[in-house]
Amino acid sequence: MQTTQRCVLSLVAMLLLVPALTNAALEQLDSRPREDGDQQCRTVSAVEPPAGEWHRVLPGEILLVAETREECLWARPKADARVSEAGAYIRKGALIWNAGPGRFCHRMSTTRFCVFDKDGDGRFEKSSTLGGSKGVHLTTPYQAVWIPTGEREGAHRMELVLVETTADSLKAVLREAGASTEVTYPLASEGEVSAGGIRAKVRRVDGGVEVLVSAETG
Repeated sequence: MQTTQRCVLSLVAMLLLVPALTNAALEQLDSRPREDGDQQCRTVSAVEPPAGEWHRVLPGEILLVAETREECLWARPKADARVSEAGAYIRKGALIWNAGPGRFCHRMSTTRFCVFDKDGDGRFEKSSTLGGSKGVHLTTPYQAVWIPTGEREGAHRMELVLVETTADSLKAVLREAGASTEVTYPLASEGEVSAGGIRAKVRRVDGGVEVLVSAETG
């Protein structure tokens, strides 16, 4: 009899846990775009250090970086946003995925809320709800956030790392596509290095060099 009671109690406990686990899993999925809209993404190319300024570099430090990556659009409300007549809120600072032009969505429990900025003024104007109560009008400001995907094709990074300077040269390591290659450039008091389409002037200073990326780069 006691064994039967224990089994029944265990079964009840498992059934009570299922909804909580399901909701937790839904919340974890919130960091990924959904299939109900096209997230706006862009390809960004960046070069470091910024062109036009001399930067000091010591052995072991990076001389040049060129990176191409894909970023996708998200939004962060600058204040709590009331998104339903039932009193549901998307909280200030929450990360909301973009689901097409002027549309951002967020899942809470089993309900998906979407908010809209149709005129592009940086404020959500209204909300809609799938699987829940009616949406409402609102005027909540938000910050647009572009976040690197880290998962899409086309991402590329090149690093040129200073190893040492000798009497007549600069030695570096080029890191690209998972491989490292040693490279040497002629260097008197001043010289030039180039890698991955970047050109930069270099000059000797105590303990290392200074680098100036060409303003024509990129």
